[in-house]
Amino acid sequence: MARFCQGITLYIDVLVISSPDEQNLKNRLVIFFEDVTERMVLEQKLVQRSNEASLLLEAWAYSSDYLDKIIKSLTDILVITTSSSLIKTVNITVQNLLEYSEAELVGQPISQIFEEENVLQEANASTLIFGEMWNNVKVVCHTKQGEKRTIAFSRSAIYNDLENIDGFIYIGRELPNLN
Repeated sequence: MARFCQGITLYIDVLVISSPDEQNLKNRLVIFFEDVTERMVLEQKLVQRSNEASLLLEAWAYSSDYLDKIIKSLTDILVITTSSSLIKTVNITVQNLLEYSEAELVGQPISQIFEEENVLQEANASTLIFGEMWNNVKVVCHTKQGEKRTIAFSRSAIYNDLENIDGFIYIGRELPNLN
């Protein structure tokens, strides 16, 4: 039972017990009052937090689905790596161009698809001077069958909440072979 007293909500449980007195042949009525305000306030907060979490999960699922659709429809090459350059995500364009399945690339170092490992190291060294981003770095990549493809990559860092680099996004376009 909820009651309001001077702008404060009080919650009280009431327990009524009937107890016959056999010696005097009278009935007794015992009433217990328990203040459960603290428990009810905590319960309401818990329900509110649960509802907020559900709304956040719903919004996250919508955003995640939206982002997946963007990644799948992107015609540019997209590779997302960890801060240590292990591949986390590739889009269908990468899979079609380089003939690798997503499962073959995820968890592998990005250097697996680069013909020359030193290109990545040189580009990384230049980021120490110019920040965590580079644009139009030409990289020779190889397909699963060993064919060479020249791709101009741009890279940008992904930061976490603590402003540390959490990973990198590589966006690329295949350049025509001028052989």
